[in-house]
Amino acid sequence: MTIVMAQKKDDQILLLADTKIGNAGETGPNVIPGRLKLVILDNTLTIGFAGNADSAGTTVRRASEALRASGEQAAIDLVRAASSDGQTDYIIAAHKPHALLLLLRRGGMLEVPDICAIGHDSPFAELMGKARTDTESLFKSDLRFRFFDCLLTNKDLGNTVGGFPVAVGASQGKHRYLAHSGFYTFKFPTLKWGEETHQDVEQVYTGDGHLTLGVMPPPVSGVPVFGAYSLQGRIGYVYSPLEAPEAFRVPLWPNGQPWEGHEQEMFAKLRQELEKHIDAVHAK
Repeated sequence: MTIVMAQKKDDQILLLADTKIGNAGETGPNVIPGRLKLVILDNTLTIGFAGNADSAGTTVRRASEALRASGEQAAIDLVRAASSDGQTDYIIAAHKPHALLLLLRRGGMLEVPDICAIGHDSPFAELMGKARTDTESLFKSDLRFRFFDCLLTNKDLGNTVGGFPVAVGASQGKHRYLAHSGFYTFKFPTLKWGEETHQDVEQVYTGDGHLTLGVMPPPVSGVPVFGAYSLQGRIGYVYSPLEAPEAFRVPLWPNGQPWEGHEQEMFAKLRQELEKHIDAVHAK
């Protein structure tokens, strides 16, 4: 239950992922907040994973330790060895110093010249095909924005992909999370007791209601801390996988209180929490 994709062009690498994971022992998947599947370890190395989120989290933390102790190649070798059990596939974006995109699966490692994906990539096959001929900068590409649109509307994704959209822009000397938000209006039909009601998805996203989801990157690059929010839900999340596998919940506004007109206060609260976790990661 995941999608992670990456595209390399010249010195740039764009990585995209959802947050939805399967939740063993639970009645359904963990969609929001889910897990952060793109983890920036520093300004030279980012790891993405699809598969067993618990074991992948352990691998990412060990790779971070290996990177600090022995350098990039030690971290890459550790991830490659971890992939040999077949439970989890990985994508690595590295700058050594030139851009390097790697696909790691079942103990093998392949250098990718252009674009690749792990997880459930069929809903994005057309997007990936078009991306190969896109001439725009990767970080402002159609692939990035259409991926975000797909995740925020959940259109044609089925039950395997969902949650918050996450993007990483990796270039020489800077690996950073990219900001984005989406605003959609929707209109649900009138429901009648005991009757089935069918509505075309195109009608759902036009109407009286509205939904805002967004992601908030940290103010600095090269750090594995990432924010996301739902304004209507009055809730934010801080993902800091080197501290804990699960996202930290951040209440942004009191439940039941009108939130419109208080967006900047809510954003300030989430930014404050991001900075606390950045300090905690730097202190490790």
